[in-house]
Amino acid sequence: AKQIKIKIPLAPSLRSPTQHNKSTIQRNQIILTLSRPLYTMMTPTRANRAAIAATLLGLLAAIAGTRACEEVPDCVCSPRKYKLTFDLAQDCENTNEIEDLPGIRSASIGPTKWTACNPDLIEVTQVQIIEEGTCGTIVSSDTFFDPPVTSGEIEYTSKSTELQPGVDLADQVDVWDIVPLEIYVRIMGKDASGNDISIIRSPYSNIVYSNECGSGPIVFDDLGLGFVNFVSTILIYFVSSDDT
Repeated sequence: AKQIKIKIPLAPSLRSPTQHNKSTIQRNQIILTLSRPLYTMMTPTRANRAAIAATLLGLLAAIAGTRACEEVPDCVCSPRKYKLTFDLAQDCENTNEIEDLPGIRSASIGPTKWTACNPDLIEVTQVQIIEEGTCGTIVSSDTFFDPPVTSGEIEYTSKSTELQPGVDLADQVDVWDIVPLEIYVRIMGKDASGNDISIIRSPYSNIVYSNECGSGPIVFDDLGLGFVNFVSTILIYFVSSDDT
């Protein structure tokens, strides 16, 4: 019997914490295998129609499961606004002042340990900032530098500014598209020969938030992670209900 393998990308909410820190390009996948022979699947008999219907229902259930969002978090503690500075002269490999802060699940540089501090990158032409929510990307912002630079500063406003003060998280409209789960800051540019460095070799700094109560607002006071330093310019602290 022939088999059909259908790959379905998993939503971020279904990734383990370790896998979650990988580049958004490196998604996990589940594989649904249809083991019924192709010719019988295509034969329009009543029994086969029932089999096809059952298979499609299973496929839809699998897709729905992979796209399920996490429950509303208890708190949102990540900054509403950031000041981000980057400097290629910074000691990228030994700079991680964020991973042990309250409210931080993890802080890492990537995409791999060999390219996280890519020495071929000598000038910056673009900085990409991505915020991921519990259901996927909620913001993707790009800042371009012409002429290229080796250091710079960016003011960034988080999607979380759309949260309504004084309203429980569970009662906020489209809350899953507003609450940040993590933030990426990717630095892109050129090598010494003037060639563009590919996105898969471009270093990024990645912060994953725990969204747990008890830690208070997360304060980045010019704290470094890789080539990037983070400053919280406006803080946020939302609680999901009166009981937490």
